[in-house]
Amino acid sequence: MIRAAAADCLLDCVRYYCGTTTELEFSTVNWSDLLDLAYFNSLAPVVYQSLKTSPTVPAAVLDRLSETVRMTNYLNLVRMQELLQIVARLKEQGITAIPFKGLVLAEIAHGNLAMREFGDLDLLVRYQDFWQAKAVLMTQEYSPGSTAIQEALTSNRYCQISLLNPARSSVLDLHWGIPPRRRWRREYPDMLWQNLQIRSIALQTIQTFSVEVTLVIQAVNTVKEPTRRSSLKQACDLAKLICAYPALDWHQVWQVADQLRVRKLVMIGLGVVSQLLQVPLPVEVLTKIQETQAIAEQVAQQIVTKIDRPTQPTDPFWSEFWYQLRTVDQAWHGVVISLQFLATTLIVVGMRLVPNERDRQLVALPQSLSFLYYFLRIVRLTHRVLMQR
Repeated sequence: MIRAAAADCLLDCVRYYCGTTTELEFSTVNWSDLLDLAYFNSLAPVVYQSLKTSPTVPAAVLDRLSETVRMTNYLNLVRMQELLQIVARLKEQGITAIPFKGLVLAEIAHGNLAMREFGDLDLLVRYQDFWQAKAVLMTQEYSPGSTAIQEALTSNRYCQISLLNPARSSVLDLHWGIPPRRRWRREYPDMLWQNLQIRSIALQTIQTFSVEVTLVIQAVNTVKEPTRRSSLKQACDLAKLICAYPALDWHQVWQVADQLRVRKLVMIGLGVVSQLLQVPLPVEVLTKIQETQAIAEQVAQQIVTKIDRPTQPTDPFWSEFWYQLRTVDQAWHGVVISLQFLATTLIVVGMRLVPNERDRQLVALPQSLSFLYYFLRIVRLTHRVLMQR
C-alpha cells in the first residue's frame, strides 16, 4: 500500500524543484518513508534540492541525500568520459553517433549532471551504420545483452539493442530510431539529424538534439508504455525541461511529433505533467491536449500508483498493443503496429513450440516420428498453463 504522506511529499518535492509550487508540507511525513520512496524512484537528488534550505528537515536526512548527490555527480562524470570515448571511437570508423536521453538530458533539462540518476548510455546512429556500430562497440569490451533472435526483434520493433560492458558495469542502448516505431520505412529518423546543436557538458563539447526534439523524445518516453515504464522520474524530466525553456518553439515541437507520428503521445505526456506536476503550458497547447485528457488522467494515476510499487507489468501482454492502437495519430498508422505485434507474437510462439531436451527425454521417438515432439510440446505447455490456474 502506498505510504500516502511520503508519496504526497515526494510529489510536492518534484513540483517545488520544477518551480510549479512554492510550498512544501511535511509536518506529518515519516522521513524514513520519504527517503525510501526518493531512492526507489531515483529522485534523491531532486528531493535534496527541494529540502536543503528547510530548517525543519533533520540533518541526518540531508546528509544522506547530500552524499547521494555527490556520488551521482561522480558516477555521471565517469559515464560522461565513457560516452565521449565511445563517440570518438565510432567517429574514427566513420560513424556519427548522437548522445541523447540520460546524461544529456541531465544537462539540458536540469542544468547539472548531479541532479539526474540514470542507469545506461544512449546513442543514436543512422540505420545504415547500426550493425557496424555494434561491431565497433564489441571491440570496446561491450557484448550483446540478448540472443541474436531477440536482438533482431528488439531492433525491428524498438529501433534499438542493448549492449553490456561487465568491466565497467555499464549498459549502452544503441538506437537507429526513436520508439515506438510508427513507420515501416527505416529512413524516417533522418529528420532528427536536421535538428542538432552543439552543447557543452562538463567542459566537453558534444553534438545532440535541439530542445524541441528532446522534448518530443522525453514526452514519448514518459507515456509510451504506461503499464511497464512510466515513472515519476520521467515525468519530472519532462516537467523540468518545459519549465527551463519558456521560449520553446511549439510549432517545431508539433512538426517533429507529426513527422515521427507521435503527436498524440506527446499530447498525453504534456497532459500528464500538466495534471500531475502542475506545469504551466501555453493556452494553445492546453487547447490541443484536451483531446487526450482522459488518457493522460489514466497514465498520471498509474504513475502515482507506481510511486511505491515495483514497475513489473501486471496487465495482459496485449494491453500494450491496445494502448498503442489507442494512441496512434491516424487509424491507418495502426497497421504498422499490428503487423509488428503479429510478427513478434508468431516468432515468440514459434520459439516456444520448438521441442527441447526435456521433451526428448520424456519420450524416445525414432527419427521418422520426430515430428511428434511438436505435438508433445503443445501438450506439455497446455498442461503447465492449466496447472498454474
